[in-house]
Parts: sequence; C-alpha cells; structure tokens
Amino acid sequence: MGTNRFIQGDTKMIILCFVLSLIPFFIWLWVFYHKDPEDRRLTVETVLGGMISVLPLAALQAYMLKNPAWDIFAHIKSINLTGVINFFGIPGQYHEVFHRNMTWFLVFIAIAIMEELVKHWVVKYMDYRSKNFDSVDDGIEFSVIAALGFALVENTVYFFTILTMQGYAALLIPFIFRSLFSTLAHVFFSGVFGYHYGLAKFAPEEMDEKVKMGRKFFLMRFFRKYLHIRPEWIFKEEEVGDGLFLAMLFHAIFNFLLFLELTYLIVPYLAVGYWYLSYEMSLGRNKHRWSKDEQEKCAEELKILETVGRQI
Repeated sequence: MGTNRFIQGDTKMIILCFVLSLIPFFIWLWVFYHKDPEDRRLTVETVLGGMISVLPLAALQAYMLKNPAWDIFAHIKSINLTGVINFFGIPGQYHEVFHRNMTWFLVFIAIAIMEELVKHWVVKYMDYRSKNFDSVDDGIEFSVIAALGFALVENTVYFFTILTMQGYAALLIPFIFRSLFSTLAHVFFSGVFGYHYGLAKFAPEEMDEKVKMGRKFFLMRFFRKYLHIRPEWIFKEEEVGDGLFLAMLFHAIFNFLLFLELTYLIVPYLAVGYWYLSYEMSLGRNKHRWSKDEQEKCAEELKILETVGRQI
C-alpha cells in the first residue's frame, strides 16, 4: 500500500486524496445505509474501526519490507509447483504461465485472508460493544460499514501513490475504477461474511427457523448422535467459517481477475454481488428484530456452549 511514501508525503496532497476517497465512501454508504439505517454513533465508530484496521496490515507490510526473510508474499511466489504441474500433466509450454498464475493466486488468497480477518475483528468488536445488533441484517450492515472504512483508507493511500509517482493526469481512470468497483468489492466481500456472522450470532434461533423451513441438518444429526456434539455449536462455527471462507475466496477471485486483466468480467461479478447483498437485506427473516429476551436467551445458550462444553 505504499506506506513509507504515504507517511513521508505532502500533507496537502494527502488531504486531497482523502477528500477524493470520501466520494465513493459516501455514495456506497448512502446506498446501503438507507436500506436499514443504524445508530449514527455506532455507524461512525464502525467506520473508524474499519479505518484503524488498516494499521496492522500497514505495519506488517513495513516490517516485511525491512525484513525480506519474513516477506510472506515472496515465499509464496517461490513455491515449487513442479509436482502439481506433473500431476495434472500440463504441457511444457504452459509451465511458466501456470506457475506464475497459481503463485499469484496464492498471494491473493494470503492478502484476502489478512484483509478479511481484520474487518471481521472490527465487526466482532462492535457486536461485543453494541446492544443494537439484534438481527441478521445488522451483521451485513455493520460488515459493510467496516468495509467502507477500510476502503476509505486504502483508496487514500492508492490515490496518493499514483499522484506522487505518475502525477494528476494519471489519477482519473483509477479514481473512477476504485470508486465504482474496488470499493463495492470490499462491500461485497464483507457483506457476505456479515450475513453468515449474523446467522452465527443467533445460532440457536436461526437453526430452529431453518428446521421449520425444511432444512434437515443430516450431518449435524450424525455428530449429535455418534459424537455427542451439540448441533447449535456446529451451526455457529460453520456459519462463521463459511462467511470468512467465502469472503476470502471472492476477494481473491476479484484480485485474480484484475491480475489477468479480465476487467470485462468485473462488472457482472460485482453486479451479482450487489444483487445478492440487496436480496439478503430485503428478506423479512433477516430483518427480524430479536427481542431483548430472545437475545439474552440466545447469548446465554451460546455462552454455555463455549464455557460448559460443546458436547451433550
């Protein structure tokens, strides 16, 4: 993210880049915020949390620059994929291309893991502090807001790097692209996680609702019967895991499409993501506000699962 250049840069230029980054920030905030307005103070705190979440990643990048032996991405790029190439019988003329593309995809996976984890921690912290997290829809909303805070700082650094290295003339296209696509991409990835996080937060009730809707949970019944593991705990952990996995995967795919210069696929890719989030936020069952008593009951059941034990 060009951390050293950013820190040493011109203050006025940094302010200009920050103001430019506020444009997509407010546009996408309005688009999603009006779907289900949240407490304004909590919204501001979540945005700040998303912005602060960039710091550990910037510190890690700075550390890797000073200590190449700890450069995770360099180690990934140096992975020997000969065994994989031989296993799939890839023709010799494609070895170099395959190796380059696969190692870069693994790099993008690593980047996605780091970025989605820090955004997840922001949502988890805000959930811990807030009494307003009372629906699955809130999981999506808070995740989207945290993602916008993260994207605000990332765009600022990105715009500043372009200005200092290429000048003002080179800024227009990146500004348009990051405003329309990159910022929405962060919203999409985090929103997917937020949906699953919301299901996990209300795991006992949500699991009961899904049973009423006809879902069988055969695997969970197996674990309950033969391994004596509570299905509610499995459901909770599964939803959090699914959310993180999907957010990381979608994030890595987006970066990989950019790397392959398949820009024409970005529009339909993000259009589907936007439709999915809008659809989930429009569903009545996701908007259902759990009462205080229901929340306390759910929290107590989850607490028991964590402190007393997962087994029946």
